[in-house]
Parts: sequence; C-alpha cells; structure tokens
Amino acid sequence: EWQEGRLSCLAIDGNGRVFGAAGFEQVTLFSYNGEGVFTDYGFISDDRSKEVPYHIQAIAIDKEGSIYLGDLGNPSVYVCKLRDKKVVSKSSPSEKYEFETRHVWIGSICSICELLLGSDGRVYIGGTCEAGKGGLFAYYDPREDRIVDLHLERYFPLDEKIHRALVEGKDGKIYGGTGLNKDLAGVNLDYPGGHLFSYDIKTGEIEDLGIPVKGDLIFSLEIDHTKEYIYGGTYPSHHFFYYDIKKKKIVDKGCICHYMFSYKYLIDKEGNVYGTCDKGYFFKYNPREDKFRFIKAKLPDDCFSLDCVVSHPEFGMYGSTHGHNGCNYVFRLDGEKEEIHYIGRPTRGRTTALAFDKYGRLYMASGSTKAYLLRYDPCLLYTSPNPRDLST
Repeated sequence: EWQEGRLSCLAIDGNGRVFGAAGFEQVTLFSYNGEGVFTDYGFISDDRSKEVPYHIQAIAIDKEGSIYLGDLGNPSVYVCKLRDKKVVSKSSPSEKYEFETRHVWIGSICSICELLLGSDGRVYIGGTCEAGKGGLFAYYDPREDRIVDLHLERYFPLDEKIHRALVEGKDGKIYGGTGLNKDLAGVNLDYPGGHLFSYDIKTGEIEDLGIPVKGDLIFSLEIDHTKEYIYGGTYPSHHFFYYDIKKKKIVDKGCICHYMFSYKYLIDKEGNVYGTCDKGYFFKYNPREDKFRFIKAKLPDDCFSLDCVVSHPEFGMYGSTHGHNGCNYVFRLDGEKEEIHYIGRPTRGRTTALAFDKYGRLYMASGSTKAYLLRYDPCLLYTSPNPRDLST
C-alpha cells in the first residue's frame, strides 16, 4: 500500500521484475522482484528541471531496461534509466536503485492516454488534443532522444483522442482508432465518426482506413495476430466491428447492446472474441463461422464492463470488472465451458492493470484512494491467501 492516489498501470521486464508508478502529484516509482523484495525509488521528478508528473496513466519498458511513463495531467513522457544498484544491508532484502529521470515535453498533446512499445524500439504515444493543434499521435525515439508528432490533425481536425485503441500488427504497422474527446451520448452534434488508421513504421506513411460506424467514436481495439483481425467497439451506438488486415476491409457487425460496451476484449486460442454487454452478459463472436451470440457467463452485482484483460498460453483468459458500487472483481473466463471463475475482489476501487510474469503469476494494480499491488498464482489454487496483497 502506498500514499494517497491510484496505481493505474504495471509493466514487467525480461527478468520478471514488476514496475509501477503510484499516486497523484507526488508519484512514487517502485518495483517488486517477485521474491519478496520491494524497491521504492522515491518521487518521480526530472533530474534537471524538477518537473513532476500529475499521474502516470501508461508505462512501457524496453529491452535495455529503460522505463517510459506517460503523464495524464501534463503532455510529458518521463524516461527513467537505471544508473546502478546498491545493496543497503546484507541482512536485509532491501535494495536501492538509482535512476536518471528526465521528462520529454510534448507540447501539442493535452494528456497521454497510452504508450505502445513498437518493434522498432520507438515508444508510440496516444493522447488527447485540441482541434487542429496536433499531438493526437506521436512517438519518442530513444536512440535520437526526440519526439516526433505525426500530425493526425491533418486527417482528423477535431478535439480527438486515442484511448485503449493502439496496437501493432505483424505487417510492421501501428493501428489506431480515434474518437471525439467528449461524451456523445444525448448530444446533438454533427460528428462524422472515429477513424481507424495505420502508420507504417518503415515508410512513415499514414493511411486513413475509414470510419467503422458513422457518428460513433472508436471505444477500444484488440488485435488477433494469428487471424490478422483487429476488433473494435464504438460509442454511443455500441457497434462491434472488425478490420481484416489482409483484405484491408472494415466489417460492421451492428449494434450488440444498448447500455455499456466492453472497454477491452478477450481472445481465446481458437480466435473467438469475448466481451460484455447489457446487464453484464458476455457475448462470443466466432470469426470462422462469422457467428455472434450471447453465452451464459455473466458479470456479478452492478458490473457492466471489462476494465482490463490479459491472457496466458497455459492458464487462459483473465479480466477485471468495472461497474457501480465498488464492483471490482478479477476472474478467469473459461471459453470452452462458457463459465466465469472468480479469483477475488482485490479492493473496492478499480483494478486497472493486469500482467503475467515469466513464471505465470498474475499481478494486479488495484485501489482508488490507496494503491495496492497484488499477486495471484494459478498454480496455487488452494493456497491462502491467494490473491496475495504484496504492498503491506
């Protein structure tokens, strides 16, 4: 448990060390090595300018161990690089790492919603922007230490955002979805609709792939690398669509619910797609048969959406819920039996990040006024407590 403020994101490096940044205005960077050792690096601030983040919404770690933190309140990416390692005491498991921290100003972005570490080593940035001012989509190149604004305002000249809608395909392209940066429900606004676009990391070419649903923003994207399909949802009409990468074709499957749509989707080994709809019921889309149906699995209480999802090749599909009245559950979805197996209710706040380490252990970032890190081991189903609060 850390200071006041939320823990919104997690990342795990190649050695299995879990990193996160918790809090508001005074944001603490920390890591957990999976074996009981927590490292608190202190409050994040630029070593030179002393700039500090408001809240870290997105995190990414590259192969060299550099940590990239996206600030929700300021148009900045904080770059943390490991200097050295010092063991404080031989009798204590505590470790102290020193980081060189600097922030990279992205003046045209209002706030950063997500980071995607590309296969080219660049950090791609999805954010919010004001009409015509750029900053919707950019990248940071750590080798050249520079920010490049890709100026999507040339194509989408409104108050747009990219949120939960940035993926990379096997074809060397970054795919994204845009949406108006305001609630469209009940608003009489002539909005053309959110665009699906691609960016070729080799040629630098941006291609507008079209508007999946007229008048709707793109709510979320998920990619199936095996089938080379990109799945998405729209708001406020709650349509489900997919984009066939090979055929370069958008297919709108129509309205699938009337109240709330999944923030994220789960995809099983056979390529079936799962999400939630009205009253928390799950839908299943089979792309091989092009069939869409509701299944018996249902979220509990006042839960209406999937907040975060993650999959493991051996242990299956996991998700966290979002809803009213502290509806925060973590579960495993058995697609074959169409059943939900509940892992637990970490806190009364939201569980906004899930991540597996190399040993198959599931880490969770949870809480609202307090930040918690928890771990669940699928191999220890009958061990108590499981999930385990690691932050106390």
